[in-house]
This record gives sequence, structure tokens and C-alpha cells, in this order.
Amino acid sequence: MRSSAIKEGLERVPHRALLYATGIPKSEMKRPFIGLASSFTDIIPGHIGMRDLERFIEKGIHSAGGYPFIFGIPGICDGIAMGHSGMHYSLPSRELIADMVETITQAHRLDGLVLLTNCDKITPGMLMAAARINIPAIVVTAGPMLSGRLRGKRLSLVNDTFEAVGKFKKGLIKKEEALMRVTPSQFDSVARIVAIRSTCAFTFSRERASARRAWSSFISRSRSGSSSTSLMAVSTVELSADQSIAGSGWP
Repeated sequence: MRSSAIKEGLERVPHRALLYATGIPKSEMKRPFIGLASSFTDIIPGHIGMRDLERFIEKGIHSAGGYPFIFGIPGICDGIAMGHSGMHYSLPSRELIADMVETITQAHRLDGLVLLTNCDKITPGMLMAAARINIPAIVVTAGPMLSGRLRGKRLSLVNDTFEAVGKFKKGLIKKEEALMRVTPSQFDSVARIVAIRSTCAFTFSRERASARRAWSSFISRSRSGSSSTSLMAVSTVELSADQSIAGSGWP
């Protein structure tokens, strides 16, 4: 195991002392050390349920024979950062996320990863890190964003907030419309119900496609007997699926 470099031998007495200080029992030291990279933050609506998911993932790792260590990864909500100077920080954060996952994993010689993610730059950043490190890893997203309803109509984050602002300014949306009455004072009431927790509506289709490819790959490896990890993790190279994720401007 990679983690043997920090927990075995006479020279690693100081390392073990620090590990014991984290609360790990001596009986658990022989387990694989699995990092849980969580991008949870209160400011991204797609992360609201992540605290619950962290606990379930921890239990899953331990049940599968590993020992979990949670570490935090920063995240930006593209929707909140949009339309002002904050948007200059969104794309660069993807590289920062990849670097942080790689740095923490390599510095602590973790044996595997679970990457808990949501939002446009966080998911590809974590996939890039997984491809770089090339150890067993699995990506977990918090699921699709559910939209609210107004007067019987299902709302869309894009059409009924971002695009609605432009439509109103151009006079395309009038007060008399039966579908939705949108005035500057009414935008907030629409915004309160248009997006209900979980992943960004923009990125879910891309996350779902990546997850499907990863799951199909794992099933194939399991049937052929080539999957060797007790965590049922998919190869990180297969997780990234194609070079456009790790090497170009996606998303």
C-alpha cells in the first residue's frame, strides 16, 4: 500500500504518533487510507446535502475495509460569480482544485480517493486530479438540481432568472402575461423557488455522462475479474473518459 510509507517501520514512529493523534486506533492502521475530498461549502446551493453524504461515504469506506480521512476542497458557484468581476476566478479555480486534491493525496500517501463534488469547475478539477494521481478513485455527485413551480409551471434556472432579466428589459415579458408576471420587484420571489438544492442545472448532464461511463467501465472490469480494489473504485484514467476533460478547456 502507498500508505505504508507513512505508517510502517522504525523511522515512521513520529508519523504514527501524529496519525494516532487524529483518533485512528492502532487496530485500524493496517487498513488502506482513503481520502474523502469534499467540496462542501454553505455558499453553493448544490452542496446543501453534502454533509449527509460525507457521513454515508465514511461508513461505506469503513465497511469496505478502508479508513476514511475527510479533507476540504474549495468551490465556486458559477451562477453567483456570474456577471461581475468574480467570474474571473471561476475557470482558474478548476486548476486550483486539481492541484489541491493532488497535493493532499500525494503528501499523505493515500491509497484511494472518493471525490464528493458538484458544480461546473469542481467536478472537472477533481477528475483531472484523479487522472494525474492514477490511484483507485470514485466520483460522487450530490445529484440534480430540482426546480420549483410557479402558477403550475415548472421553472428553469436559466430561462426564468438569467434570461428573464433580459426579456423584461427588452419588453418581451409583460405584467399581463398569464404564464408569469415578472417585474423587478418580483424577480426575488421567482428566484426563491426556481432552484432547490443539489447540483447546478448547467452541469448535471455532463456529470451524469461521466458517471455513466465510469459505472459501465466498472461493471465491465468486475465481470472480467480485472477489478482488484475492495472499494469497487473505477480506474481514474477511465473516470476521466477522454483527454478533453484533462487537457482542454472543458467545460
